[in-house]
Amino acid sequence: PFACFTPRECAVGNCPTNSPCFCLAVPAPAPTPFCAAFPSDDPNFDHMAQLDANVVLYWSLTTVDGAAAVSAQVRKVGDGWISLGYSLDDFMPASFAVISTAGNVPQKYELTGRVNPTLLGDAQQTLVDATTEIVDGNTVMTFTKILAEDGEVEIGSW
Repeated sequence: PFACFTPRECAVGNCPTNSPCFCLAVPAPAPTPFCAAFPSDDPNFDHMAQLDANVVLYWSLTTVDGAAAVSAQVRKVGDGWISLGYSLDDFMPASFAVISTAGNVPQKYELTGRVNPTLLGDAQQTLVDATTEIVDGNTVMTFTKILAEDGEVEIGSW
C-alpha cells in the first residue's frame, strides 16, 4: 500500500483536530482514504494509525536543529518494499515519499506519476535516524523528517 498524508480527511473531522493526520490513499479514479489516529501503543511514539490489515504507522512531532519535524515508523507485515508519502491533494503525482526495503537506508523520492519515482539528490536526502530492518518477520522503516523543506510538499501545510 501507498501511505500518504491526506489533509482533506483530517479537515472533515476523521482525525483528532489537535494531532497530525496520516492516512492511506488507495490509488484509484476516486481515492478511498482511511484515517484514524489514536494514542500510540508504542511508548516511543505519541500517535498511531492502522492503515490497513498489514500496515501500522507510528509518529510523534519533534524538532531537528530547531526545525519542526516528524519522527515516524511504518511497520508492515512481511518482507518487501515500504513507503510513506505526503501530498497536497491526496494523489500520487506531484507528491513525495520516503521509500525503502529491508537493510537499506530510507530515501526521499518525488512522485510524478504512479510509477517510477525519482530519487531526490544527495542534498535533499535529509532524513535523520533513518533505518529499515526486519523485526520478527515484519518490515520496519523508521526516520525523522523536517516538516518544511525547500522544493518539497510541506507536511502539515494544508
